Amino acid sequence: MKSTSNVSPSVRKIMMGLVIFLFMNASLTSMAQQDTTTFKNLIKVNLTNPMIFGYKSIIFEYERVLKNNQSFSIGLGRSFYGILASDQLDSIRTVHGGSSKDIGFHISGDYRWYLKKENKYAAPHGLYIGPYCSYNYFNRTSDWVMNTQNFKGTATMDMTINIGTIGGELGYQFLFGKTKRWALDMVLFGPGIAHYSFKTSFKTDLSAEAENELLKKLNDMLHEKFPGMNRIIDGDGIQRNGTSNTTDAGYRYMIMFGYRF
Repeated sequence: MKSTSNVSPSVRKIMMGLVIFLFMNASLTSMAQQDTTTFKNLIKVNLTNPMIFGYKSIIFEYERVLKNNQSFSIGLGRSFYGILASDQLDSIRTVHGGSSKDIGFHISGDYRWYLKKENKYAAPHGLYIGPYCSYNYFNRTSDWVMNTQNFKGTATMDMTINIGTIGGELGYQFLFGKTKRWALDMVLFGPGIAHYSFKTSFKTDLSAEAENELLKKLNDMLHEKFPGMNRIIDGDGIQRNGTSNTTDAGYRYMIMFGYRF
């Protein structure tokens, strides 16, 4: 006697497809878990720089894991300080003819030791220490045509800042996700020694009183963006024309978000 089935062919096909899907998914998950430790490359984006200097400042970092819980990284990107936009000056407004140029770049590198005795996980997850070096270049030129109660005339400011720093850092990197592909990297402490070069060129047909007030406002904004700038610029700050070079304390702190592959 022939047996019969209550399951239709279409249902059997769906069930078979579901079994195949579950099998393939389990296999891929198992392979991904086994390969977790083979992800030796990380690409990260700096989240701190845009918060301080504006959305145009975009810096990426590449980290490569080496043997013995060590790694090195290289950072490259665009860096802007954007502090001389006329709309940031309370009583100064560009009426017509105003323009600006803002360029800059960042390059850095570090070498890390992920501390085996302090870390539960293998590199690049955990506490790390190591040396770093960085170089930042900023240049901004702003042209204003002003016609307000306090300012009547034109002004041009060209400002160039070079900062080279070497030092040591302490940080912690988190890895998360099922296969630990995502990374949150935090440089918590990074003291160093920095060489600062600061150059300004200021031209205007404003009155002497208006010129002094404008320079004061520019100085206030500069010190707000660069808290340590008072150690670099002597006297009252930005002058009409001048160059200042000094070696002083430097620092490094940042938060980066990345992906392992």
